[in-house]
Amino acid sequence: MRECGCEDRGRHQRTCIKHIDKQKIPIVNEYEGKTDINSLYYAAYGKPPSLSWYPNKERQRTVERRIEKLVRRYKAFYLTTTSVDDDLQEEEVWYIDGGNWASKIDANGYNKLVGHIKNCLEFLDGRHPKWIKRRSKQ
Repeated sequence: MRECGCEDRGRHQRTCIKHIDKQKIPIVNEYEGKTDINSLYYAAYGKPPSLSWYPNKERQRTVERRIEKLVRRYKAFYLTTTSVDDDLQEEEVWYIDGGNWASKIDANGYNKLVGHIKNCLEFLDGRHPKWIKRRSKQ
């Protein structure tokens, strides 16, 4: 016999002291009552992860694997990287949605479509790459 009075093997009974003493902890949702699209998305799926990937930096393989996994599973995430269009030094924050389309906020505050993430990142080997001159060969 256990101290609580249940049998020696198996699960505790519902009348056991172990079950009676447990208190339910209320779950507080910080997005409760908010109706904007971001709050609804965060309440359903949680906040998307934020990653940083720089093409000319060494030791980026772990980040590349994480990006590949998120892309393969069609998960949304934020990616901080260098610009595809402009100089290599300009840093941008992209939002990659569940369909793997990348967008960024331009200077006027509007969302601008960058393209499909497979075409924007060279290690994903897209069919129509935008990154031909992006990585410096050393």
